[in-house]
Amino acid sequence: MSELIAIENNVSASEIFKPNGADSLLLRIKEEVKKFTPDMTTAKGRKEIASMAHRVAKSKTYLDGLGKELVSEWKESAKRVDRERRKIRDELDSLKEEVRKPLTDWENAEKERVENSKNFIVGLSVYRDEYDHSNASRDISDAIKRLKSEQFPDYLNEFRDPAETAQSESLSYLKNLEKQLLEREAEQAELERLKKEEEARKQKEREEKIRKEAEEAAKKEAEEKAEKERLAAVEREQALAREKENEEKRRIEAEEKAERERLASIQREKELKEKAEREKQEAIENEKRRQKEEELKKAEQERKRQENIEHRKKVNNEALECLTKKIGLSKNDAKKVIEAVAREEIENIYIRY
Repeated sequence: MSELIAIENNVSASEIFKPNGADSLLLRIKEEVKKFTPDMTTAKGRKEIASMAHRVAKSKTYLDGLGKELVSEWKESAKRVDRERRKIRDELDSLKEEVRKPLTDWENAEKERVENSKNFIVGLSVYRDEYDHSNASRDISDAIKRLKSEQFPDYLNEFRDPAETAQSESLSYLKNLEKQLLEREAEQAELERLKKEEEARKQKEREEKIRKEAEEAAKKEAEEKAEKERLAAVEREQALAREKENEEKRRIEAEEKAERERLASIQREKELKEKAEREKQEAIENEKRRQKEEELKKAEQERKRQENIEHRKKVNNEALECLTKKIGLSKNDAKKVIEAVAREEIENIYIRY
């Protein structure tokens, strides 16, 4: 029996590993395996089953090895192709960039010129955003001077007209704003002048009013002082009278307080005696209850002890009867055995009470 099943020595890996190329070979292997009749009844038959399974496994390993060798060749070929592809891409990409460099440099310069031109126009237009009615007219005048002195760069080309338009619109905006601010500042100056004149008039009126009020206040103060002194004298007399009245009231309150404290002390002493008597009676009652419970507990323990003695006596008598009647021991020997077992002097023999 050959080592491989239905595989010729000249089998081609490329033929096997083409689409459906292994079908006929697998079919021949399966047919040869079907011809084999397994016999599990003898050691030889079981050995032949193991041998057949081993041959199938060896065929699998052989065919899989052919496939691995073929794939290895393909992978090496693919690596060579990939290396050449990378070389082609790198060389031609570099050549493309070299050929296009003048155009790329021009495009970058043109892009920068357009960007700078747009930024210059934005710089001309930004005046309309930076200045408004919150500025002073002198700030606007300075901005107009700066805007007029702006030098147009040579690279503007097609952006020169938009730049001139942006400058013109910004100048128009700033001049109009300057005019409005000058008018507003003139109005504010006039209002400030009128305000100062009004404040001066009001200050003079306030000073005159203060002088008159000072005279009236001095007169009123003298009258109030005299009245205050009179009221102070009356108040002193009333204070003396109130002090005497309060002194008498404090004396009476002190006496009443002392009497309340005396009665409270008597009441506390009475309550303490009553409390001590209650606690004494409670202690007596508690002791009586404790003694009664102790007596009941002892009686219960004695009852259980007597029951246990009777129970043990009954069990011992039953054991005694068994040893004398069934075993044939004398009554005296039987008692000795039972006593020894009860004292646990005999190994592994116990009485279950």
